[in-house]
Amino acid sequence: MESMKDMQNDLAKAVLIWTGYGQAPYPARNDRLVIEVFGVDRGEKLISLMVKLKDEFYLSEAKFTATNLSIMGDAAIEEFKNRHPGFNESVSIAFAWCYTYDYK
Repeated sequence: MESMKDMQNDLAKAVLIWTGYGQAPYPARNDRLVIEVFGVDRGEKLISLMVKLKDEFYLSEAKFTATNLSIMGDAAIEEFKNRHPGFNESVSIAFAWCYTYDYK
């Protein structure tokens, strides 16, 4: 049986691949790349989980209240961390990158 830590590590890697964070000039959200790395079964499970988490991240109201992109991203990250304490920080950072790009 897979440990929660292994799942979170794979999820963090998949989020970075999927979003393109650190690799692309803007968010990519590329399912194909995740499937290439993790295989069809694992990749589809990770994509499903990522989309749910991304949708939850995007519930943040920071886009309406922040005075700049940095504050917006930080506020959205804090909201996400409060809902998911102990989650790999790279997940929230990559989602914040997408969020601030989409709401710039």
